[in-house]
Amino acid sequence: MTYEALKSARDLLINNSDITNIVPSTNIQVGWQHEIKNFPSIILYQTGGSEFGYLGYNTAPSGQKIRRELMNLKVDIISNTSRYQTLQVSDLVTKTMISGLGARKISDYDDFSDSIKAYLKSLTFMYTVFHED
Repeated sequence: MTYEALKSARDLLINNSDITNIVPSTNIQVGWQHEIKNFPSIILYQTGGSEFGYLGYNTAPSGQKIRRELMNLKVDIISNTSRYQTLQVSDLVTKTMISGLGARKISDYDDFSDSIKAYLKSLTFMYTVFHED
């Protein structure tokens, strides 16, 4: 169910006008990009997680089957304009992920990429998604 979890995170970001006023929705993408041509950009990746049956998955009298998926989501914010822009977008993304998904930020990293000549802000979030089979 990783697709659904990644899609819901992307949808949350592209539906936030504060974010899309800075980063066009077409520049908010999921998965590894061979080449980044458009700036600023936000790229989402799954960096880890687990999935398991929840509270009587196969034994509930009601027949209900609920799976719990723990997602680790990496969000790279890339700007060739300024460090300030990556920080501004980072704050908006963090607020959106916490309020929209109940996520918690578990890491935060700043860098400058010489290969693409751009500033990078990398965030990692952890959140839970429940699926009913």
